[in-house]
Amino acid sequence: MSLLIIDNYDSFTYNLVQSVEQAGNIDFQVVKNDRLMKISSGSFEKVLISPGPGVAEEAGDLMKFIAAFYKTKSFFGVCLGFEALLSFFGARLSLLPAPLHGIQNKGLVMKNDRLFKNMPVSFDIGHYHSWYVKENDFPVGFDILMKDEAGRIMAFRHRKFLLYGVQFHPESYMTTLGDEIIKNWLEM
Repeated sequence: MSLLIIDNYDSFTYNLVQSVEQAGNIDFQVVKNDRLMKISSGSFEKVLISPGPGVAEEAGDLMKFIAAFYKTKSFFGVCLGFEALLSFFGARLSLLPAPLHGIQNKGLVMKNDRLFKNMPVSFDIGHYHSWYVKENDFPVGFDILMKDEAGRIMAFRHRKFLLYGVQFHPESYMTTLGDEIIKNWLEM
């Protein structure tokens, strides 16, 4: 399997790289978000979108890249990647009253899915975000897979395309089963 890891100029990208390396023998490349349109579509099967600052529309070629490949490639978006995939399909982001940076709480699995295979229905997740998507702003065609204990949407899958995303950071030490989530997605 070949994996493209999109680096949205964020230090957490290399924590994701470590999670990918721990998952097994995976051929991957890391590419900055402003160099995406130079990548050959044959050089990757899956796309892991890193966290990053700001909003997706300001993240280099990220939205243009999603438009080009969402129908044919498997995507997994983390934080900014989660927001980018949902925004692409028309979700409206809302600013949290106070940023959740370095905050841990419980994630509650709402729907049985391969992303959470062999996991309990509740476990600790680590937050580093200022934005979220309210349920009434959630786009059609997606399933909500997880919420946090405050009721905020934390994970989704698209019903037709191979699109997954998590608002929390699986690569954070505060997420107790993050490496398993990455491994489960890579094995799909």
